[in-house]
Amino acid sequence: TGRQNVTMAGHLLGCSSEEIEELMPRIERFAEIGPYFDQPTRVYSSGMHMRLGFSVATARQPDVLIVDEALAVGDAYFRVKCYQRIKELRDRGAALLLVSHSPSDIVTHCERAILLREGRIAADGSSRVVTNLYLDQLFGKPEAPAAEDAEDQTADLSAFVQGDAEAFSARPGYNKEEHRWGHGGAAILDYLTISGGEKYPSRVEGNALTDFYFKVRFERDFDAIVPGFLIKTLEGGFLYGTNSYLSSEGREMLAAKAGEVKVFRFTMPLALNEGHYLISFGISSGQGGGELTPLDRRYDSVLVHVGRASPFWGMVDLQASFGVAEAGSANS
Repeated sequence: TGRQNVTMAGHLLGCSSEEIEELMPRIERFAEIGPYFDQPTRVYSSGMHMRLGFSVATARQPDVLIVDEALAVGDAYFRVKCYQRIKELRDRGAALLLVSHSPSDIVTHCERAILLREGRIAADGSSRVVTNLYLDQLFGKPEAPAAEDAEDQTADLSAFVQGDAEAFSARPGYNKEEHRWGHGGAAILDYLTISGGEKYPSRVEGNALTDFYFKVRFERDFDAIVPGFLIKTLEGGFLYGTNSYLSSEGREMLAAKAGEVKVFRFTMPLALNEGHYLISFGISSGQGGGELTPLDRRYDSVLVHVGRASPFWGMVDLQASFGVAEAGSANS
């Protein structure tokens, strides 16, 4: 049964029978598998096995906690509980060794990452840098960004749309530590940010409607293309991402011809807390609802400073409203 497995696992971890008996209620509460705790584990789902194993492993304060893909299964609610406990253990001095294929999990919970390829260490460094290399390994090879003289930064939008020069790396806010990769066939040439009527603002007010333009030159014909956009924290945490397929109500598909230059725009209120954020642009081929082939992706390529419009906790302003429901009244 689950209870018997807890007892055996506790002894293997060096606990005495008295310690196991003392920890048992805490383990049972955290696992939240109800009457299955006293049923044979052979009837457990993979998620129930994970719940029980994680509850045992974290019942005491470990020196090192090894989590090997365990959090890839189970419901979202329990994963939140697990991450909260991991944070508590780390705050109390435990070291975490996390094995995962989720870049977001790695950058959120780890300061250092190691990328393995065919059983050998392919990269070892900060979590954000290594996860970018991992994405490159999965989807494409990086291209060296070209840098040419930019157009006049005071040019209006029409001039931006009409130009076809490579000017990305000369624009205000460009992050020279960007990670550029893709299979080729298209190249992101330039970008433009407009907020409050100002081009390339040094600071964007929180919740201000902001336009992000980026320009792409196509080197061959594509029946279906998908421009994309992503916002991350400086630590690499994913805050928001979308693409033309997800953003269009009619799921409109776009095409491109060889030699054609197109300008794409994503418009949104930056409902973020005060701070600096990284913007990524991408262009892919394929049907929006299926597998996409990255042509050119410029990850973490633009640094944006967001000011605070109103005080709140956290990173994203969900613009909650508040009221008081008086007794005997339906109004709030």
